[in-house]
Amino acid sequence: MKKSVKKMPSFDIGDMIWRYILSKRITKSELGRRIGRKNGEVNTLLNRNSMQVYIVAEICDGLKHNFFADMAARIDPSYSISYPDKDERLLRIAALEKENETLRTEKAVLLEALRKG
Repeated sequence: MKKSVKKMPSFDIGDMIWRYILSKRITKSELGRRIGRKNGEVNTLLNRNSMQVYIVAEICDGLKHNFFADMAARIDPSYSISYPDKDERLLRIAALEKENETLRTEKAVLLEALRKG
């Protein structure tokens, strides 16, 4: 008897990106400028249903949007991941510590300005 294989969701990355830029009212020309590609290349990319990871990463960077997370959200959450939650928490803590230090510095500057004022 054959083992049943769960069908993975379809990932038409070109369509995902196209829908995103439409929703944000970003033109293909603007996308091209942001990722350093010509209009013809952008059209070709958006008409593909799959792309190399480095191209998706370039587009994520250009649009400041994580299409990898969009795809991951469509996968069964019971599947394992290589990026443990612990690392995410550590990164978040580091970011918050940096923000806290910035706020302390700004507070000190404002208090000094008030004293002189």
